[in-house]
Amino acid sequence: RLEDARRASDPELPLAWGAVLAALGRSPAVLRCFETMLGDGLGWADLDEKARRSLEGRAPPPAGDMMTSRGGAATSDAVAVAARKAAAPPELWVRPRGAAREIACGGNPAAAAAALVQARRDRAPVVMR
Repeated sequence: RLEDARRASDPELPLAWGAVLAALGRSPAVLRCFETMLGDGLGWADLDEKARRSLEGRAPPPAGDMMTSRGGAATSDAVAVAARKAAAPPELWVRPRGAAREIACGGNPAAAAAALVQARRDRAPVVMR
C-alpha cells in the first residue's frame, strides 16, 4: 500500500507511512524508513498521534521540540539549534597561492592531527584524505 501511495502522491500517504513505521516496532529499519518518509516531504506533524507515539525515542524529535525548554532552562538540544540558527559569519575571501597540498591520513587520527598542525603552522590549506 505504501509504494502505491508514494507513486500516486495519494493524500493518504501519511497514514500509510504511519502504519509502516508503527509495524516496524523496535526494528533498526525504523530510522531508515523515517528518513525516506522525510524525503517524501512528510514530517512528524503529518503522522497521526499513534504513529508519533510509536516513534518516540526511535527517531529524531521534531525540530520544534528541540527549541522548547524544560523546567525553565534551555536544553542542550535547544542551545545547539539556536546556535545553528544564529547569523552566519561574514564571508571570507582569500587569494590562494597555489593548489592545496594533499595529505594521506588513511583514517589515522594521529596523521590527521599532524596534518592539521602543519597546515596551521604553514598557514596554508591542505586536503586530508
